Amino acid sequence: MRRSPAALPARIPASRFSPADPEGAAAGPGRGLRGPFGLSSFSVRTSRLPCCSGFFLRALAAALSACLTPAAVFADGGPAVSASSAIAVDARGGQVLWSKNASVRRPMASTTKMMTALLALELGDPDEVITVPKGVERIPEMSFHLIPGEKLTLRDLLYAMMVRSANDAAAVVARHIGGTEERFVELMNLRAKELGLRDTHFRNPSGLHAEGHYSTAADLARLAREAIATPGFNELCSIRSIVIERTASRDRLLRNTARFLREYPGADGIKTGYTRQAGRCFVGSATVDGWRVITVVLNSADAGADTRAIMDYAFARFAPRTLAKAGDIQSRVRVAGGEPEELPLALESDVVVCVPRGGGKLRKLVELRGLEPPVNRGDRVGDLIVEVDGRPVQRIALVAARDVAPRRSRNPLFLAVLGSFPAGYVFVRRSRNGR
Repeated sequence: MRRSPAALPARIPASRFSPADPEGAAAGPGRGLRGPFGLSSFSVRTSRLPCCSGFFLRALAAALSACLTPAAVFADGGPAVSASSAIAVDARGGQVLWSKNASVRRPMASTTKMMTALLALELGDPDEVITVPKGVERIPEMSFHLIPGEKLTLRDLLYAMMVRSANDAAAVVARHIGGTEERFVELMNLRAKELGLRDTHFRNPSGLHAEGHYSTAADLARLAREAIATPGFNELCSIRSIVIERTASRDRLLRNTARFLREYPGADGIKTGYTRQAGRCFVGSATVDGWRVITVVLNSADAGADTRAIMDYAFARFAPRTLAKAGDIQSRVRVAGGEPEELPLALESDVVVCVPRGGGKLRKLVELRGLEPPVNRGDRVGDLIVEVDGRPVQRIALVAARDVAPRRSRNPLFLAVLGSFPAGYVFVRRSRNGR
């Protein structure tokens, strides 16, 4: 697809919600007023969503905890927490539900191991047997007490790294995947760049404190979303305890130290972290009635209490809502010089947003790119932006639902003249040469 290089993105209100959206009929007075490209501006107010039992109980628990636990009190901006930085996001779409200093760079301790596990699962074979190299027995802090020459599968080393937070296991994984720890750290930073983690930099695979080793709550939430979408990761991060078969050592039981994982209903991850410089850190995850929320707290006095307070807030104050499905036609635009001239725009993926339980104003906007034929079916031609109460919360790619070819002239007189021109030109040239 060719696009006009000088064309700026055109941001226009989308047409009313697709038939899959039950709120489409609730469009405001502006419904039916046609704008550019035949689209109409509108806004929709959500109805009160019925509380199912799980959400009702969680809302009740949040109210009780507000009376009993100061850390869980819902302030104007959300829960009151001790963490220096924190965030809560929808695990599927990444919509930010609440945040506090989420873009401030801080040391993140062993939450680093999420990236180490992600790369190991992407680049390694979990069933491959690895021989423990010399030197890992000298790695400080948390350990699985690995013995040089001992043989373990990559999967068992990942369990040791994610469940016990063993630094020696992280070093062995890094050397196996990258050849050296230094090369593996390079891979970590390259992957961070690919994921758009602009405020993250790694200096080691374990999270031991080092100058220049930092991240943010927002970046760690994005990393967690990528990790849980990777096959095998959820099993690693949700296990409370596991026994590893070893012949060289009696240290076999791995137990996750995160009380949140054992005590919070629906908890399913993800990673603890602590150093003196980073404070207590935790990337948490919980799924209630099919909706998964990810939280991050950095430099917290009580990471478990902070995580519970944020989770209670998210589940009590928001609910996921599917507005449209992948493939639904959202708008139709005119492609000048195209055949056919009208181009339907389809969603590349489902549109799921988290809306306030008390009701919120929803609006969908289409942001178009400069379009010129030819346009191929499936080409990305713009984005659908969803706003909740005037704040953009979701951006979904819009793709061409059919091909659009350059228009060919259908003027018969023009075609006749064009077709006879070469013959006439030759006749004139020959007549002149004969003189």
